[in-house]
Amino acid sequence: MAEPIARAEMLIRRPAPEVFNAFVQPELIKKFWLKDTTGPLGQGARVEWEFMVPGARERVQITAFDAPRRIAFT
Repeated sequence: MAEPIARAEMLIRRPAPEVFNAFVQPELIKKFWLKDTTGPLGQGARVEWEFMVPGARERVQITAFDAPRRIAFT
């Protein structure tokens, strides 16, 4: 049986480098998506994200990092 896959897309009307940096830099991503993160994103990074929803946490590993266009993670 195949592993479930989730994909999400969103149109953000800002320049790609600005959006990319908003996800990579902890102080920026905490302004709109996360309550907390253990560090910045980069090639091979492993961080833990704490979401705004109480108790929602996830460990994230970066699998692709192509600044300033693409971030992929599991």
